[in-house]
Amino acid sequence: MKIDRRKNGGFTLVELIVVMVIVGILAIISVPMYTNYVTRARSQEGVALAGAVLQAVRLHGVEHGNYNNLDPTRLGINPQTNKFFRNFGINSPDTANSNIHGVVLGSGAMDGINVYFIHRIQSNEEARISVWDSNNNELVSGEHAPSAGQLAQPGYSYFDE
Repeated sequence: MKIDRRKNGGFTLVELIVVMVIVGILAIISVPMYTNYVTRARSQEGVALAGAVLQAVRLHGVEHGNYNNLDPTRLGINPQTNKFFRNFGINSPDTANSNIHGVVLGSGAMDGINVYFIHRIQSNEEARISVWDSNNNELVSGEHAPSAGQLAQPGYSYFDE
């Protein structure tokens, strides 16, 4: 009489190895995608803060006729309501190009993720907001990578409330 080992024994070693290889391949593909998704989702908080700062800068320019004294108390921005983005900076207006550059800095789990914006004072062009991952040196979202000058962040006044 012939005995069928499959009924009594379970899985063979080859079957277990094949399943482990498939699970490993799925993990290799899905973990970076999940990490990127989490980064994008969390960076939206920084984009929201950058948008609020940008709107406050525009309002300040309209109310005062200039872009001097851009500080949090005048802008009415409270970054402490954010979980991952609590610091922001605005440079002095670039009078030659009529631009204001700003940066919102990630902290904690978002350390190294920075949100940059450019506001063109004399133009009806929409302001540009980009999210930059300085840890991996890559653009997370937006249409342009920050310039080398923005990465060095010279001339910014930083505010941490």
